[in-house]
Amino acid sequence: GAYLMSDMAHIAGLVAAKVVPGPFEHSDVVTTTTHKSLRGPRGSMIFYRKGVRKMDKKGEPIHYNLEGPINSAVFPGHQGGPHNHTITALAVALKQAASPEFAAYQAKVLKQRALALEEAESTHDRLTQEAKARRAQALAEEDERFAAVAHEADELERADTHAAHERWKQAQAEIVDGIGSLQEADRAHSRAWDAAGWDQWTPPLRTLPVIRLGAVDLRIGSVPDAIPTSPALGWPGADADTVWRIPAFLGAPARMSLVIEAPVDRRADGLRILQNAVSRILVSIPAGKARFTFVDPVGLGQSFAGFMHLADEMELLVTDRIWTDPKHIEQRLADLTEHMETVIQKYLRNEYPSIEAYNEQAGEIAEPYRFLVMADFPVNVSDQAAKRFASILQSGARCGVHVLLLRDLRTALPAGLDESDLRRGAITATWRPASPGRADGWTLDEGRLAEAGNVEQLTTRREGPVLGPPLVEVAGRCLIKARDVAQQGRARRIDVDADVVHTALDDRIERGVQVAGLDVVLVQADADVRRLDLHQLRERVLEPAADRDRPAHRGLVARQLLAAVAARGLDTRTSLVDDGVA
Repeated sequence: GAYLMSDMAHIAGLVAAKVVPGPFEHSDVVTTTTHKSLRGPRGSMIFYRKGVRKMDKKGEPIHYNLEGPINSAVFPGHQGGPHNHTITALAVALKQAASPEFAAYQAKVLKQRALALEEAESTHDRLTQEAKARRAQALAEEDERFAAVAHEADELERADTHAAHERWKQAQAEIVDGIGSLQEADRAHSRAWDAAGWDQWTPPLRTLPVIRLGAVDLRIGSVPDAIPTSPALGWPGADADTVWRIPAFLGAPARMSLVIEAPVDRRADGLRILQNAVSRILVSIPAGKARFTFVDPVGLGQSFAGFMHLADEMELLVTDRIWTDPKHIEQRLADLTEHMETVIQKYLRNEYPSIEAYNEQAGEIAEPYRFLVMADFPVNVSDQAAKRFASILQSGARCGVHVLLLRDLRTALPAGLDESDLRRGAITATWRPASPGRADGWTLDEGRLAEAGNVEQLTTRREGPVLGPPLVEVAGRCLIKARDVAQQGRARRIDVDADVVHTALDDRIERGVQVAGLDVVLVQADADVRRLDLHQLRERVLEPAADRDRPAHRGLVARQLLAAVAARGLDTRTSLVDDGVA
C-alpha cells in the first residue's frame, strides 16, 4: 500500500529537456519547483498517477486515488486563491521547456557541469597534493622542533638529575662527616664511666663543647626516602639495615638544659638519665665552676643522695641539702632569680648578650654555672615558685643558669607554664610507648636515645663490688682533683715581667688562657692582665725548632719564672718540673 514519491526540484529542467532520466517511470507522485533549472516563476507542480494501480483477488481493477486528496490538500487545504499571473508565467516556461533551444541549453549545462567537475577534480587533486606536501613539511618541521625540544629537555633532565645526585651525595657526605665529627667529639671529650684512665683525669681548662647524654640509634631504612633506588646513590658502606650510633650531647655552654618526660613506670630510668647528665656536667666544666641546687619532693632526697657525698669534697658544689618542701623550693628558686639579676646588672648590663660573651671577653668564667636539678616537676611547686621558674626558663641560659628536670606527667603544669616554655632552649628526652612499626624507647628531641634501658648508671654506693667503676666513685675522685686544682690556682699565681715574656714569644701569647696548677700572670703598666699555661710556654718557647737559635731568650724566660716562683716561697723545683719548664 505504499506510494513512491520523488522530488526533482533541482533537475526539473534537465528532465524536461530529456537530457537526464526522470522519475516518472518509477514514482507514484513527483513534485518539483518551477523556478530553478526549469526557469519558470516561483511556484511548484505536483504530478500524480491515475488509472489502474493493481487488481484485487477477484480480478477487479483497483484505481489510484491520488487526485482527490492532493487537490484537496492544495486547495483549500494549504493554498488560497490561484495567482493567474504565476500560472501564465508557468505556462510560458513549460512551452519553452518543450523547445529545441531549451534542450540545447540544458545539454550545455551538463557539458559545463562536466568541465566544472573535471576542473574541480583537478583543482582538488592539486590542492590535495599541495596540502599533503605542506602537511608533510609541517610534520617534518614539527618533528625537528620536537626532537630539539626533547633533546634540550633530556639535557636539562640529565643536568638536573646530575645536580640532584651531586646534592644527594654532598648531603650524604655532610651527614656522614657530621656523624663522624660527633663521634670524634665524643671520643675526644667523653669517656665511659667504666673505662680506664680516670685516675689520670684532670679538670678541663675550659667548658667542654659537648656533654654526653647517651647515643641515638638511627637505622637508615627507618628514615623515609633515605634509601635510593639507584645503587650508584647508595650510602657508602651502609644499607637499609645499617644502624648508626650517634652520640647525644648537651650543647655547652648555651644549651645545657635537659627536660626528661617519663611515665611513672619509667621514672627510675628517667632518674638515671638525669643523674648521668649531672655527673657528666661535673667532669665537663672547669674546677669550681659549677653549682647545683637539687629538688626532690617525691624521693625526699633519695634521688640525689649520692651527690651529697660529693659535696664532702667540694662544699660549694651543692647547697646545704636536697630540697623537698614547697617553701624551701620557692626560696631556692628565689635565690637563683636573684643570682640572675646580679649577673645581668653586674656583668651583662647593655654590653653583652649573655654570660658566655662576657666570659669570652674576660678570658675566664666570671661566675660559676648554676644548675637547677629537679625530680618529679611540678610536684610541690607553688604558684609563686612557678613564676620564678618561668623566669629561669626565659632568661636563665643567658645568665648561666640551666635546668635539669624529670617531669611527672601525671601532674598538670602550673598556671602560666606550657609545653613550649619547658622545651625552649632545652634538650628533651621523652619515653615513647610502642606503636605500629616502632618499638618503645627513649626519644631525644626527634631522635632515639639508644641507651634507653642501658643509660650510664649512677650508684650511691661508696664502695663494694659493682659492674665497672661506680660513677660516684669516679666523680668523687674527679672532684678531689678539681678541688685541688681550684685551690692551687688561687695559691700558685706568680707575676712575671710582661716585656720579657712578650719578647721571648714574639707577642704570640694567647689572651685569656686559664691554667691548671701554676698560672703565669703577665703584669705590665697600662696593659691587660694575661695568663699563659706553662705547658704552652714550654711548647711555644722552650722546645720549637724555630727557636733553637735563641737560647738567650729561653734562658731569660726560665730565669724570670724561677725568680718569681722563688720570691713567692714556692717549691721551685717541684712547681716547674711538674709543669715541664725546669
